[in-house]
Formats: sequence, structure tokens, C-alpha cells
Amino acid sequence: MQPLTLFLQWHHIPVEPLLVYKLAAITNTLLGSNGSLGDIASSAFGGIILYQRIDGTWIQEQLQQHSISEVVKKEWTGLVIQPLSLPTALKMLVGWTKEKADTSSFVSSVTHTRTHAEKDAYYQQFLKQNTTILNQITTALTNEDTEAFLQGITDNRALLLDFAKEMNIVLETPSLTKLCQIALQENASSKTSGAGGGDCGICFITKPQQEDTITTQWEKAGILPLNLEIAPSKGAIRKGALMTQAYTQQMKRKDEHVGHATQQYQSQSNLELRQTRFVHHPLSEMAVDEVSLQTKMAGFTLETPFFINAITGGSPRTTLINQRLAQLAHETGMQWQLDR
Repeated sequence: MQPLTLFLQWHHIPVEPLLVYKLAAITNTLLGSNGSLGDIASSAFGGIILYQRIDGTWIQEQLQQHSISEVVKKEWTGLVIQPLSLPTALKMLVGWTKEKADTSSFVSSVTHTRTHAEKDAYYQQFLKQNTTILNQITTALTNEDTEAFLQGITDNRALLLDFAKEMNIVLETPSLTKLCQIALQENASSKTSGAGGGDCGICFITKPQQEDTITTQWEKAGILPLNLEIAPSKGAIRKGALMTQAYTQQMKRKDEHVGHATQQYQSQSNLELRQTRFVHHPLSEMAVDEVSLQTKMAGFTLETPFFINAITGGSPRTTLINQRLAQLAHETGMQWQLDR
């Protein structure tokens, strides 16, 4: 990212994370890269992010029809880059195995009888299951639910290993498997650093003594513990906008409000109102189209006597919630108030 940053600074263009990401994504597309560009998003934005890729073919099509400047200014529909943070009780450890997965050297001996159609069906099932796990991890991070986050990391690794077995590919070298096993023995959640096939693994611990034991066992197994920390967050994007903004303490506090509300939510209310039942009195002399819920308040005519009040805003996550609530209010004719 450094060359892009220097280029923008030389031309006196503000270095914004989203702009850097888009330029780097376009460059990789022109070079024929078919990756998710998630590593680029991580480098551009820093910190921990929820990332949803954009269709690579869309970038190619846009570059055929428009200039790079025009493509950069467009809204990249489907792109999601949302800042997250680790629960305060967690610490991440990184281990380097010094060996990369080599398909020619690590060929699975699993016998496969699946047809191409069966493998495609399994792949779609894998994507669905992985999305569920990622949603679980995202919710856990938002709510600072340490146990749910650790379980999500464990479930993600298990799903990836099952996928590798079914597709006859290698995602974990023996050294990476050893790295993860050592972490599991100390009740830490661990996995490869990405989707697999690399030479690093990560694990998450909750106690200082876990770090000493794990890193010592890693070194005995020839795995080098790396003194790395998660880079600070550089910014976040609002869906549908080119602008970037820092993930401030205020945004974090707003997301915490949502997390608290989620934790306190009960699908079954304990209010006495649940015991109230309305006695049905049909109005046989009134047509349905004569019934109106309209009411007046402060000189305004409201379609219903209900309105959505004091919606927490101020962060990318709550902005998305507000967008959905605004759509709901529009479709039902309700009024709503946005509290910033």
C-alpha cells in the first residue's frame, strides 16, 4: 500500500482508506488477480474488519466502459467493510511454521466418488454454513461475547478442514495442524491465518499463562512465535458513500448500545399486556375502506398512531440498521425519529 499512499500524497490527494482500497483492487484486477481482495481491505483499513467482497467481474466490466477515475467514484454495490474489535479479554498469538502448503508434496489420500454436480452442491452448502459461522463471529465481536467468538473460530477451522477433505485439497500442513493442536490443548481457539494453504496460524487466548505455555510448545515443535499486534483501525465506510471516517470512540459506544439491547432482548415478553385479549366486535355497517388509522400530531397527519423513536445512530453498523428501519417505516407509513 505504501506506493499508492506516496502517489496520492505526491499529487496532494487525501489518503483515504476506501480510495486506497479501490485503487489497489483495480490494480490487482488489471494484473489478473482472482483473489477476494480481503488482504487489501485489511491493509487499507487496519484493525479488524468484516469484509464482503465485490464481484471481480464487475470491476473488469466497469474498466472496459469507464476511466479509472470514474470507476473509483462509483458506488461499489455489495462491498462491505465494517470495523470490529476484539473483546478486551482476548489476545491473539501468531505462529510461523516456515513451510507453505505444497499440493505436489501434500496430496490427500482420500478416495472421492463425488460427481462434479455433487461437489458443486457441497460447495454451495459450505458457503451457507460458513456464512452462518461468520455471522456468529461478527455478532460475538459486536457484543463482546468471548465464548461465542472462540467457538466461532473453532467451528470455522472444522468446516474448512471438512471442505479440504471433500475437495481433495490441502489447507493445513502437518506443522499448521501441530500449531492448532498445541493451542487446543491449552483451551485456546486456533486456525490457519487465512482460508488455508499458508505458513502461519493464529490462536486466541484469555489468560496470560496460556501464552507462555503455547509459545514454548510452538518453539519445541519448530514453530516461531511472531511478535505481532493488530494494526490500529484507519477508518470505515458508510454503505453507498465514497467518504471514509475514523472508527471513533463514539461509534464504538453506539455499537455497544446495540450489543446491550441484543443481549437483553427476549422473544417472549413478560409484560402483563401479554395477558390482554381484545373482544371481537364486528362493525357490520362499516366497509373496510372506511376504516382509517390516521391521526394528527403537532400539525402533521400521521398514517398510523405509531412511530419509531430514538434509533441509535453514528456508526456503520447502526447506519445499516437505520436504513432497514427507514425502509420499514416507509413501507408501513410509520413516522420515525433518528437520534444522532
